[in-house]
Amino acid sequence: MENRDLPLAQARAGMVLSGELRDARGQVLLPAGAMLTPAMLASFARHGIDTVPVRDPHGERIDYLFRKLDAGSADVPAGAALRACLHAYRSGAKG
Repeated sequence: MENRDLPLAQARAGMVLSGELRDARGQVLLPAGAMLTPAMLASFARHGIDTVPVRDPHGERIDYLFRKLDAGSADVPAGAALRACLHAYRSGAKG
């Protein structure tokens, strides 16, 4: 599953942290795996948070669909390229 740092303005309640969330002084505010709430999101700006490490909600589904590539059944470069393109598309990457 892909993880990414999302700008605070794009973070939404219900997203799950992929790593610890730390303030500007390095103190842990939330552990990895915490589900964001509206109250949490509102408090982040006060703590100097401008990006949030979140799990890509689509990455798990994409990885499931391409699970046979991971099983080593065949070396399929086109399949790996397609999976990478889907991850990039779903994450909003420009390129």
